[in-house]
Amino acid sequence: SGGSSLIGLPVQVEPNSFFSHDTDMDITLPAICSMAPRQKILLLDQSREDVRCFIEQMGKYDIVVAKTPGELEEIASCGSDADLVVLDLDSLGKDWEKTCRRLHMTTGFRELPVVIVTRDNSAEIEAAAFQAGASELLRKPFHPVVMKARLGKQLEMKRSIRVLENMARIDSLTEVHNRRQFDISLQSEWQRCRRAGAPMSLLMIDIDFFKNFNDHYGHDRGDDCLRSVAGLLCDALQRPDDMLARYGGEEFAVILGATDHDGAAFLAERCRAQIAQANILHRFSRVADKVTVSIGYATIYPAEGAHPEQLINTADQALYEAKAAGRNRAIGQAGHSINNILGLFPV
Repeated sequence: SGGSSLIGLPVQVEPNSFFSHDTDMDITLPAICSMAPRQKILLLDQSREDVRCFIEQMGKYDIVVAKTPGELEEIASCGSDADLVVLDLDSLGKDWEKTCRRLHMTTGFRELPVVIVTRDNSAEIEAAAFQAGASELLRKPFHPVVMKARLGKQLEMKRSIRVLENMARIDSLTEVHNRRQFDISLQSEWQRCRRAGAPMSLLMIDIDFFKNFNDHYGHDRGDDCLRSVAGLLCDALQRPDDMLARYGGEEFAVILGATDHDGAAFLAERCRAQIAQANILHRFSRVADKVTVSIGYATIYPAEGAHPEQLINTADQALYEAKAAGRNRAIGQAGHSINNILGLFPV
């Protein structure tokens, strides 16, 4: 939940090679991820069990069976984290194209590969299947080797896409979320808190006099410092849903859903103390002889007519005040929104 990965390797020599950065080691996905989560296949099969039996014989996959398109949509909308959809065309009837297109446009299916299975050998069916959004077409009766290879290829591609998506969300230096993922998560959490009528808080964190650190210790040490601070901030977070991101340069941000002003104040001070207590040497800081951070935090009740930028601006203003007050401290302000009465008064 914190963004870490679990890898499994078959024999003792391979972990040693991996952690010693052996450049000759083969770390292709199928070889290295022997402890990766089992991939999940959603199967729509209204009448027969032959498709399911065949997939079960392939092993190492979790199978979720739906009897109707509506049931399949419901499963996907509940966050099933599926990797592949298999549709038995022969059980869908004459409206199969309409069903496939609707599923393809449904949230939860748009990014999933869809494999269509049918007994029809016509070229028209094949063309219609791909036009309806299919990624692969398999014909009955199944040839075990061919079906296993084709399903395996779709699942391998989906796994690779997930890896690339994860890489696109992570800052390569600090290995926390990047600015792009921050923007996405902020919007998502804003909408979630608005629907629940819950408060939302944001921490903006800046390393004090980091330019002096870089100028005197060098950029390699500066990068080490950023990685250390990111790790310490991760340790300070208390809930899996609390989201840390590198906002830019030496600045970090923490999104706190369903968190009031007091909760944000507690976590902000915890983060500040965590960094100070690490005693990372910084002789060229004007605050102390160690690395410290300044933190601005803000809380708002998201409402119609309000925007997440209001929360960012308020937290930024609080960060500015923390710096002006001498740094190495956390200062907070309550945000404003239409329905936030408490936010109309300074805290």
